[in-house]
Amino acid sequence: IYFLLIISLNMSINKDKIYGSIYGGFVGDALGFPVEGHSRKFIIDYYIPKIFNNDVLKMGRGYNKKTKMNGPIYESESNECSWFYKFGQYTDDSQLSRLVLETIIENNGTFNYAKYGHEIGKIFDSGKIVGLGKSSQTAAGKLLNGLIDYRFSGTANAITNGSAMRSDIFGVLFHKNAKQLYEVVTTCSMMTHMSSKAAAGSLCISAFVATALNLNENDEFDSDLFINNAIYLIKNVDKEYTSFLLQFRTILEMNDIDAYKKIKSFDTVSWGKNKISSGVVSSTLYSIYCFLKNHKSYSKCIIMALSAGGDVDTIAKMAGSISGAYLGINHIPDCFINRLNDNNGWNAKDIKNIIDKVINSEIKTIK
Repeated sequence: IYFLLIISLNMSINKDKIYGSIYGGFVGDALGFPVEGHSRKFIIDYYIPKIFNNDVLKMGRGYNKKTKMNGPIYESESNECSWFYKFGQYTDDSQLSRLVLETIIENNGTFNYAKYGHEIGKIFDSGKIVGLGKSSQTAAGKLLNGLIDYRFSGTANAITNGSAMRSDIFGVLFHKNAKQLYEVVTTCSMMTHMSSKAAAGSLCISAFVATALNLNENDEFDSDLFINNAIYLIKNVDKEYTSFLLQFRTILEMNDIDAYKKIKSFDTVSWGKNKISSGVVSSTLYSIYCFLKNHKSYSKCIIMALSAGGDVDTIAKMAGSISGAYLGINHIPDCFINRLNDNNGWNAKDIKNIIDKVINSEIKTIK
């Protein structure tokens, strides 16, 4: 009920918030990529200060053959690396979100499930995917050329966040229609991750983005509204995930350390004590925690997401897309937006061009 009520109140499209959500996610992903997999302590002590002094703009991710460092490397040292991505490179999280927009344009404003599945297969097959997930990779091989119908291609019992990380884009595209949002998110989640947990996590992120887009800047912030909208979509999908969301009011009253530990305890996928893993439960719930605790500041939201340790590119991507949807593009530092790239292509201007094309296309059907 909450979700449909909000949608009926605001039928105008706010382009600044749409740009904010998409760029906000991409920037979060790009900032997290250099330190994906690293510990909470390493990120807080070494990497975060470099964001504050803009040293991060001189860095990327690589593997230094001398120091054996796989992580944040200064571009000036890239000649010592066996591989190196310069700052602004985003990962499969954003590549697969962008692929949704490309699919719509290529199909004249229609989002086609089979076509999107095929495109997922193609990008994995091309070798251009950055930081691939195993569940998505397994499904991609089935989706290429329609080898297996997209309704049955998902990796069985996959409880990682590979579908949730790209679900924010559906929150943008279908934020005016809860029924369509539910249908497209669950269908696209099951394409790669055949589990109720993955579907619930994907619905949670898309619901938060949709809610943020439907709010006006003068509306009073209400964390319960976001939580209730997510529950509205998820309650019949996964009861356990729903029970975790119902605990969120209590979690928001905890200090950040206790909340971190509590959210980590919800997941069965572990990357260690000081990291939040790629498990869909903990990573999605920590993403929404970062936003709800820092809804007035995109930068603070992203810093908290990065400080989680572990799968921080995905956590920051999901948190960043929600924050950007709520605050708008003017709250995202231009210095980060302007450095976005995918293997030296698909820069910020290219991303804006395809966003504009999709906005103007008025998505007609889903089939």
